[in-house]
Amino acid sequence: MKNFLICLFVVCASTAFSWGLKTGTYDLVGYNANGSTYYGEVVIAPQGDNYSVTWRVGSNQAQLGVGIHRDWDSVFSVAFADLSKNFWGVASYKIGVFGELEGAWCGANGSTQGTEILKWRSYSIY
Repeated sequence: MKNFLICLFVVCASTAFSWGLKTGTYDLVGYNANGSTYYGEVVIAPQGDNYSVTWRVGSNQAQLGVGIHRDWDSVFSVAFADLSKNFWGVASYKIGVFGELEGAWCGANGSTQGTEILKWRSYSIY
């Protein structure tokens, strides 16, 4: 019964409150529109009222972005660019109960979407 009540509390709390965005380093698992998987890390750091976001994917890919989040909402939205590949787009993440981010992204062509899951690792930002 105790476990049921704890689970019920977590479910109710997750629907009643927005969760704060954690800054720091996240482990990344992503899925391209064609179904291929990629791995890396994402660093989210405060930048005034906004956030700087850096993706490091594999050993040779990096994107930079700027994101916004409001305390009353559980959505984190980011515009990003990979200047070496002349690629840019947007991403939108739902902030989970335990600080994880799950969302979708699309490139400037806007014709397909990929998905990403970011699991918070640490407050360290390098």
